[in-house]
Amino acid sequence: QIGLQALSAARPWGGWSTRAAKTKLRGEVLAGKSVVAVTTDGSLRRVVSLVLLKLMSPEGSFLVEIGQRRGGDVIPHCQMPGTKQHADETCDETLERLLKTKLHGVLDGKVAFGEIRQEIHETVSRATGISTRYLRYVCSATMKAGAAIDAPTVAISGVGTTALDMSEQTNVRGSRQSFSSQRSWDDRPVWTLYARGTCFYYAWLTQGEFALFSGGGH
Repeated sequence: QIGLQALSAARPWGGWSTRAAKTKLRGEVLAGKSVVAVTTDGSLRRVVSLVLLKLMSPEGSFLVEIGQRRGGDVIPHCQMPGTKQHADETCDETLERLLKTKLHGVLDGKVAFGEIRQEIHETVSRATGISTRYLRYVCSATMKAGAAIDAPTVAISGVGTTALDMSEQTNVRGSRQSFSSQRSWDDRPVWTLYARGTCFYYAWLTQGEFALFSGGGH
């Protein structure tokens, strides 16, 4: 109720002035996925808790979400698999939901879990256009030797209508880098998993690739 009152009292600006941003933020507040408050100048401040899976292969690569498709639009990005923590969830419960729903249980019995580390990151949300503090719980894990991901794969290419065109990726610093210039996509699988009407794409990236394309990583 307090969060909804804050939305009503806040002045519009930037991305927050759009109907889509308002609808998304209102939905988050109602679902307990974010907390919002009004600052002294009338602007909104948002707080979001995230649970991220930092999964490393025996060879030292990271499992990375490299993009998503919703409808006909493909949005490339580079981030650890993760999800927002609900208000009534513990970190372990959110991680379990991530593994069972967004990742469809493809890692069940194949991962050894380690420590959970909290990180705090502040930035302007691209989705809502407001200043956001992200409380990130990073769950370290290692893929067990000999284990494999059993999920559908998709081709990565710069041509063709059925292939996922991710030959270029924009990192958070605004420069454009070519995925294909780092290593050919022909020699690594890209898995595709559906959740909540969205298709998510995953691949193993080296630590250097992840740091480069994510603008420094999580």
